[in-house]
Amino acid sequence: MNPTNRATRVILMRHGRSTFNQQQRYQGSSDASELTEQGCETACQIGQWLQDLEIDAIYVSPLRRAKQTLEQIQPYLDHRIPVYVRPQLREIELPDWEGLPYEQVKTEFTELYQTWKQQPHKFKMGHRHASEYELEKHYGNTAVLTAPAPTATQTEYFPVLDLYLRAEQFWQDVLPHRPGQTILVISHGGTNHALISTALGLSPAHHHSLQQSNCGISILNVAADLQTAQLEVLNLTTPLGETLPKLKEGKQGLRLLLVPSDTNATDAAKLAEFLKSVPIEFSLASDLDHPTVDRLLVHHPRAVNLQVCREQFLQDWLGTLRWKPITISDLTTGLVVAPPASLQLLLAEATGLPLNQHRRFQLHPGCLSVLHYPSANQRPVVQAINLSTAGTAGLAAATQTSVTLGGRVNG
Repeated sequence: MNPTNRATRVILMRHGRSTFNQQQRYQGSSDASELTEQGCETACQIGQWLQDLEIDAIYVSPLRRAKQTLEQIQPYLDHRIPVYVRPQLREIELPDWEGLPYEQVKTEFTELYQTWKQQPHKFKMGHRHASEYELEKHYGNTAVLTAPAPTATQTEYFPVLDLYLRAEQFWQDVLPHRPGQTILVISHGGTNHALISTALGLSPAHHHSLQQSNCGISILNVAADLQTAQLEVLNLTTPLGETLPKLKEGKQGLRLLLVPSDTNATDAAKLAEFLKSVPIEFSLASDLDHPTVDRLLVHHPRAVNLQVCREQFLQDWLGTLRWKPITISDLTTGLVVAPPASLQLLLAEATGLPLNQHRRFQLHPGCLSVLHYPSANQRPVVQAINLSTAGTAGLAAATQTSVTLGGRVNG
């Protein structure tokens, strides 16, 4: 197949654990933070995991912790791969918070912090002079951003909107030059979230809905026409020895393990071993999928099986969640087996994606996705999509066909 008719595969990697991560401080675009020993070790693990893939180019943030992550993985990759440092990939700018502990920000900036968590698209911070961009106008939950005159001064700075504009600019600058290729992007949690969101068409209003763990891997497939994209993998951390990504919003609320109902018996048995050490309190599935549930829960005999007659049960349950928000003080984990389209709708609901665009989330049989509802006052968080015990062989063999559904990535 002609490379120009194939999707461009984008592998997104967050930097390794940093000193500010360890100290629980806000980093933003500050360059005072650097990789810890653990951060270097996990970056090396990802380097080993990536070494069998054919990567055509690497793009990295200019911040030290990202470049140090690249230094750790480069020995495992082909030395001929070109590397490009792109300023658009730096982390979100939080000038008033950078270096401050999380808890101090929560207590001293209470109202602003709530806006940051609940309405990130309206989040404003400080003053910014000679800004690269300025807010031109609002419409709905999004904004149009344009470059100001050279002498312009911006008195209200919108960090999340600025981050999303930079992400869109990165796509416009890079994708036309990489048709049908595989590129590796090493940046930051917020930046990777914005890159995924702008590719799929997710609103900045749901900026905190996709988890990005240190050294977590996400994969986007961007169609040859640069108009559409699908998310194939989100926040893969199994190469680091983790079964599931660590909970970002605390060990509370409801965690759902989502498995497509078209998973065969062999893959279900592999997933059962994979989940052997994970506490699972209940399962939710239709009568038709009862055999699959039994295979998946072979190591969880005490899990309560909730069976329903209607195949479209998940849509009804979604409505229940909307009207009765989750209020679980401890962590409760449930297994959900449902048709792929139903699981895609659940993910779309969680991320604010229009439900008729649910196929932007590309789900594979035999793989596991994770959705966390922390509390009634917090948005749901998609922790992972398409976790699998397969190594790079499975990743390299995945289809590279043109994607026909997704959000605009060319602005």
